[in-house]
Parts: sequence; C-alpha cells; structure tokens
Amino acid sequence: MYGLYVIPHINRFIDQKDRTRYRHAQLAVRRARSLRQAVNAAGMFADLPAEHAQEARAVLAALPQATADAILGAVRSALSRGLPAQVRWEQARAIEVRVSETTTRVRIVIATPDGQRYVRAARRTRSSGGRTRRTR
Repeated sequence: MYGLYVIPHINRFIDQKDRTRYRHAQLAVRRARSLRQAVNAAGMFADLPAEHAQEARAVLAALPQATADAILGAVRSALSRGLPAQVRWEQARAIEVRVSETTTRVRIVIATPDGQRYVRAARRTRSSGGRTRRTR
C-alpha cells in the first residue's frame, strides 16, 4: 500500500532530521515547475524497492493538476521558510489534499484510493495502445 511504504520515505526528505536530504529537497522544490519534477530532482523514489516506486509514480501521475500544485505549493512554502513538512496518507474514495500549519511544521494529508488501483490503470492504458479508459 502506497502510504505504508512511500510516505515515511518522502518524509525523510522534508522533516529536517537529515539536513543533507532536507537541503537537497529545498533546492529541488525551489527549481521545480511541477510536483513530479520536484520528486524526481530530489531523488525521493530512487532507493525505494521497484514495486513501491512503481506504485508511487502511478499515484503521482494520477493526481489532478490542482492537487499536485497544492502539494508542491505547501511543501515549497514550508521549505522556503526552513520549516519541516510532514506528509500523511489516508485511504479514501477520492483524491484530496488537506494542508494545516502550526508555528513549527506544515502538515499535508494526501487522501487517495489504494495506489495499486493506479498501477492497474496504467497497465490497462499501456495495453490498450495508449488509449485511456475510465476506471472506477
């Protein structure tokens, strides 16, 4: 499941405990034009097991643009001010993002259906010659 493996890994880049990863994430987020670009530039999925990285990329690709922009904006805001950020995942029927902030941290909750749903949808799209199909 997406949240069990990927989210704690992402948090290691943005929670300030590892200053090198945090500085690398700050630079990647500042320069990125998209959430996907920030994640790739920071190397957040680079040392995940292949199946977890595949699921994380599938969820990232499935995020609506406004949702991805909100996540990037919240992370960018936190990191530009030197605050730690924390991402949490919840399983839900629909994709949504919630952001809250205290004086010491920015919290981002990403709610999505299980990530394997997006892996299966991506496989179906590839097997249908690139035509997208509606999935439930």
